[in-house]
This record gives sequence, C-alpha cells and structure tokens, in this order.
Amino acid sequence: ENCPDWQDDPGAYEHVATLVSGIVLDQGTQLGDAGDILAALDADGNVRGVAIQLQPPFGPYAGSTLYEMTMRSNNAGDILYFKYYDASEDAILDIASNYTFVINDILGDVFNPHVLNINYAIDFTINLIAGFNWISFNVVPDDPSIGAVLASVSETATFINSQSSGTSTNYGADYGWYGGLAELNPKEMYLLTMSEPATLTITGMPVDVGATPIDLIAGWNWIGYLPQNAGSLEEALLTVNETAIFINSQASGTATNYGEYGWYGSLATLEPGAGYLLKMDEAGTLTYPEFNALTRTTLDNKNPVELTSIISDWDFNYADYLYTGTITASIENRTDSEDDIIAVFVDGKCRGIAERMYFPFDDSYMYIIQVYSNIEAGEELSFKYYDTTNDEIIEYYETIEFTNYMHVGNGFDTFALAGEIQPGIYTFTDAYPNPFNPATEFTYIIGEAGMVNISVYDINGRLVTELTNGYATPGSYMLTWDAGNMSSGMYFIKMIANNHTAMQKVMLIK
Repeated sequence: ENCPDWQDDPGAYEHVATLVSGIVLDQGTQLGDAGDILAALDADGNVRGVAIQLQPPFGPYAGSTLYEMTMRSNNAGDILYFKYYDASEDAILDIASNYTFVINDILGDVFNPHVLNINYAIDFTINLIAGFNWISFNVVPDDPSIGAVLASVSETATFINSQSSGTSTNYGADYGWYGGLAELNPKEMYLLTMSEPATLTITGMPVDVGATPIDLIAGWNWIGYLPQNAGSLEEALLTVNETAIFINSQASGTATNYGEYGWYGSLATLEPGAGYLLKMDEAGTLTYPEFNALTRTTLDNKNPVELTSIISDWDFNYADYLYTGTITASIENRTDSEDDIIAVFVDGKCRGIAERMYFPFDDSYMYIIQVYSNIEAGEELSFKYYDTTNDEIIEYYETIEFTNYMHVGNGFDTFALAGEIQPGIYTFTDAYPNPFNPATEFTYIIGEAGMVNISVYDINGRLVTELTNGYATPGSYMLTWDAGNMSSGMYFIKMIANNHTAMQKVMLIK
C-alpha cells in the first residue's frame, strides 16, 4: 500500500547525469531485494530519475545488487535528494546524502560504486561470553547511561571497566549500576564481566565515523571500533600510521607496525563490537574510514588452534583472564614446519597458544602468542613446542615473566627458543645478578618428574633458607632469593632432584 508512484518524465528535462550507486545501505545491511526502488527527487518532490537494478557478473561486486540511474535537470547546480522503497518492509526510507547536479556527470561505476547510506536507528548486537569481554559499540544511543546501554544484559553483566573513565558494578535489580563510570562512549573500549553468556543489544543511530575522531595518548589506548562494517587493519589505522606501534585484540590476534613494510601479524581485520588496545609512540588522532557493506575483506585473523589428542590438555579459556600480553617467538634449535604449535604455560596450565606463520619481510617464520593472566605482573611463563612432523612435544628451559600489556619480540627480533629440556637433565642457570644486593634469581630445570629441594647455605655449610622443597613435573622454574636480612659474604645454592645434585656460589655485597 506504501509502494510509491515514482514516474520519471525524461522529456521534461534538458540535461542528464548518470549514477551507478553502490549498495544502498541501512548502515551495514545490504538492501536490494526484488521490488526495491531507488529514486532521485528535487526539493518539490518531482521525480528526477528512477534506478534499475544491476547484478554485475564480474568485478569486485559480482553477485551484489547495484543501482543505475539517469538523473535529469534543466540546470547545473540543482540539489537532488534520494529516497528508497524497501519492498520487504513496505516502507519509504530517507537517504541522508544529496547530490548537486553536474551536466553529463558520471558518478560511480560497477567497480567503484557511489555508496548511499540510509540513516535511522538500528539494533546493534554483541554476543558475549562468560568471563571478561573486550567490547565497543558503533551506535549513538538516546540514553548513554550504563543502565540504559546494558539494559539487555542487566541480569548477567556484573562489572564494567574503562581505561580512565572509572568503573561500575551491577548491584542487581534493586539498585542497578553504580560507580565512577556513569556513561558509555562509542570511542572507547570497555572490559565487561559476564556471569554467563548473553547477547547485548544497543539501539541508536549509527556513528558518523568521519565526524568522530578519537584522540590518542602516547602509550596504550583502549579504543572502540566505529565503522558499521569490518575493514582491513591497514586502512582502518591509516591516519595514525606514522605514530602507531602495535595493536592487540582480546583473542583475534595482534599486529605490529613495521614502518615501510606496513602492518603485519595475526590480526588483519577490525570488526564491529570488538575493542582493541592500540599502542602509540606519541599522541595522535585516529579517524576511521567508513567501510561499506560491499567491502570484501579476504584478510584472516587468528583462528582457533585445532588441538589433536597429544595436546588436548593445551586448551584454555581466554575470557577467564583479566590481563593480556603478546610474545613473538621462534624455534631456533630445529627446523619447524607448517601447523607446528608453541604454547605458553604457568604451573603446567596453558595460558596461550599459536601456530607457525610466515614473516615475509625477513623470509622467516614466527609464532605470535597472546598470553593471559589474572596477576598483573610476576607469573613465570614457560614454553612447549608441538612438532607435528614427528608428533612429539618439546619443552624448553627459556622462561619469561608476565607483565600486563607485555609486547616481547617481533618478526625481525623474535624471542628465541633453543634450550630443550631433555630427559635426565637436572641443572639450574647461573644466578643473576651475581654479585647481588639484595636479591638474585635463577631458573632450575628438571627433565623428569620428582622431588626437588633447593636450599641456600653459608660458607660454613649451615642452612640459611629453603627456596623450594616438593614434587615438580618436568620443566623450568624461576626462583628468587631475597637476602635482604643476610650479611655480606659468599653463599652456596644447592639443588637436589631425583638424587642428582648441582651447586653454585653467589656473593652478597651490601
């Protein structure tokens, strides 16, 4: 009943211009069903052109619906407006864009169509998992308060954290949300804690991307993603390419800015609903481009690693952890192959996993491992490598201490794994620093499970302290001796493991 009687009158106008419209969008959803109509009208409502639908058989938009229209006018400079009839909704939709008539103009083609956007409130949804979620939203709600924005998950969301705008706690139906964070902003990423999975729905007008720049500070920035459609990382960060260093997602990978080579890593595409950590060398301003629904992104992000039976216990849930970091590692002691895997562990539990990927700028291979923790700093990370060719697991004695936002290594300078833990090995690394004041640390390595005792003795052979005494599985473990209450002098660190003994001397100088 709402179908418009848009009749074109070609003989009434002297001049023409041609429009090949890209998909007409309702900010992300492709419109173009049979019966849909695109028309151009003047300010008095006179029809100046009605489009026909095209389905190009070639080019980047093959299989998509485009619109070709001859627009008419008697004068250059006429302002034409666009309307769209959506047959599926039986509704006429306004289009925000207008056009200043140019005689014999050609606007767009099937390779580079001119995109028209329909602006009206949409429902934006984010699928949330139990635990921690890095989220952002790309609509402007009428009410930006936390209670209104998170209303659809009010029974399952428990806590939300921003980078610098405060936090808020959900005190239940009786009290609602309360804390220093009162309103949510599309420019920011938020850390939302969920008691169980749910779908967050936010209603609002799509963000005007070009008019919404994001001011960035030197160092780390929690940023939202504003476009309505996914887009390549390289294009998305074009306005900060000179100053951005590194970007991290929650679980979809990371990427490093290699300067003249561009961005490269396991994160290649940015997506609506996700939040990102962007590290800047200095302050800057990020303005996203508006990716349209016809943009076909062929760049893959990090995919879940398939765990075979031999590494089935390398499973973990990233949403269980509050803090994150990245290690770019390599295998140095043997030739690795496609589908090989490196995993990171804390006390025998997996905290991150990555498959081998090619690094084209140095013709080499690397493993970009996103690692997770609930302790902001201090946990010792150890490494295991799964050799798919020989179907075996190799453990390494190299370790590294976790710190939040850690960014260790890159494709040119990887964190090298070379020290294999062989069965029957019982040793520890040289304490460092040595001489020391007041603390020194070392790593002990055991190739077979068993009881381990590591103690410190003074020069007269008297026991000073016991650093560890108990059962340990094969691997490498870091220990620290804080001798702040001891006198200067020489001491001996002795390890006894499965009847194997090792000893080294250290010097405390105050």
